[in-house]
Amino acid sequence: MKYVFVSVPALGDKQNTFLNIKGKLAEYAQTYHYTIPEFKIGTLDALVVLSDDLVKYDAAFEQSVNKLTDILNTLIKGQQQPLQGFLLVNDKPLDQFIATFQWNTMKYRTDKSLQETTATLNQEVTAIDNIMKNKLNTYTQTKNALQTLQRKETGNLSVRNLNGIVKKQHCVLNSEFLTTLIIAVPKSLYKQWNNKYESLTDMVVPRSSIKITEDDEFGLFTVTVFQRVADEFCHKAREERFIPRDFKYNEDALQTQQRELEETIQTE
Repeated sequence: MKYVFVSVPALGDKQNTFLNIKGKLAEYAQTYHYTIPEFKIGTLDALVVLSDDLVKYDAAFEQSVNKLTDILNTLIKGQQQPLQGFLLVNDKPLDQFIATFQWNTMKYRTDKSLQETTATLNQEVTAIDNIMKNKLNTYTQTKNALQTLQRKETGNLSVRNLNGIVKKQHCVLNSEFLTTLIIAVPKSLYKQWNNKYESLTDMVVPRSSIKITEDDEFGLFTVTVFQRVADEFCHKAREERFIPRDFKYNEDALQTQQRELEETIQTE
């Protein structure tokens, strides 16, 4: 639906003028009467300056509204409710707001000059613009965090979260000298891993590698080494195209991970 705002001479009686226009346009359009209060007009020079400012403000306001609409349209993709159901002004659909529009004299006082009223409107739209940008940034950060968490939950064994996959019995815990490393090995390199892991560095516990699980691309292996060579072992493993996983066993980590995922989903 399109709207046209028309200003006509009242010819002494505003209501009769409105009814006359409404009658003539009844076949073509719905007509609504806007009651606009008496403003402090000021000088002609001030009105000329204001007229130039209004052109700039009008373009900026339209840009802000269009930007907000585009963002909202992006956010509701996949939802059954159409965009129009989210476009509300003072909790009213656009058509209803336009049809029942009344000047808010409490917020935009008529004892103020037109320049002051225009400046107030500009400040409000600028504030809305800033709030919109901040909310969009927050949403984008939350969405990225959620995608990262979901990727860790659903990706292959080279990237996914290992809490719940690596068990307590797979790890050497509370040792002063030894540590267990978790390595994602491409399935095509199983034989190479089994032949080489003991000799990648000194101080590797012989026959300590166990395959925990596998997916379509990788197998997840343990290896026990002395703590002092752990970094060197990981470096050598990468050279052989094995992928060391940054993992420390923690009994509470799985619950913490699930809680973090749920909180991120709720935030989004």
